[in-house]
Amino acid sequence: MRSSHVGMALSSGAAFGLAQIGVLKVFEEERIPIDAMAGVSIGALIGSLWATGKSATEIEAIMMEYNKDKGKVLQLLGDFCFPKESLISGQRIRQFLKKHLGRKTFRQTRVPLFLVASNLGKQKKIVHRSGIIAEAAYSSMAIPGMFSPHIRSRDLVVDGGVLEPVPVPTLVDEGVKKIIAVNVLPSPDDFKKSDSLLRRAIGRKKRAIEKENMLARLAFHGTLTLRKMFFPNIFDIMVNTILAMEYTMSQVNCQNADIILHPFIAGVNWFEFFRVKELIKKGEEVTRKNLGAIKACVGK
Repeated sequence: MRSSHVGMALSSGAAFGLAQIGVLKVFEEERIPIDAMAGVSIGALIGSLWATGKSATEIEAIMMEYNKDKGKVLQLLGDFCFPKESLISGQRIRQFLKKHLGRKTFRQTRVPLFLVASNLGKQKKIVHRSGIIAEAAYSSMAIPGMFSPHIRSRDLVVDGGVLEPVPVPTLVDEGVKKIIAVNVLPSPDDFKKSDSLLRRAIGRKKRAIEKENMLARLAFHGTLTLRKMFFPNIFDIMVNTILAMEYTMSQVNCQNADIILHPFIAGVNWFEFFRVKELIKKGEEVTRKNLGAIKACVGK
């Protein structure tokens, strides 16, 4: 690898991570070089698709199949199982990875690829750099308690975000000189903005619905009642707890990054993988806003 080596670190962050596709789109359009890729969780998925030869536009097309389609997202993520190791078996995610990554190995990537996972038993991170990429990507994405862990030599391997939510340290260890970190993890202020937006939206809807007929009012209040029944739920509590911890760790992870991009849309929830278009657009906007600094960093 040459001394002017530029690496990109793609973070964990559930649906928020779709914004990273927008970052890659701008890098390609502006012909900004990426010489190494590191990914964790959703970042491992996107990084794997890109490193194995798919363009950002092709990755966007894959994910746009789920845009505004809640049923299709539920079908992909909702293969529930007996809760021994997890609530979701993860088989459909594995099938998705196999469909789009096949049996490609780390030797077949266009740039060095590093996927970060966590070994629970040994409490240490694992950096996948050899073997079948789809298997490594799954282990990096296996949210503890939600998706079944990847079993490797009797060790339980789970989501890399548990130990390194933004894989900047991994790129540093690999000798990368210039590092662009994409951290989509929501900050406390981001959560606060999202909650405020939701409350205001419900308030506006309440005021507007009072002008409607009784049937419309009943339907609206029925929706609110259902929301109170199902939110927060075990998935919300698990994932939001993990996201909160990961954000704190991400601030340490990013200390050695040369550029930090933080594309986040207030009002989006971690499970809203059906809001593909707007999340990608946000990634593009934030990247374009920082283009001057990025180009100066990589010497372009």
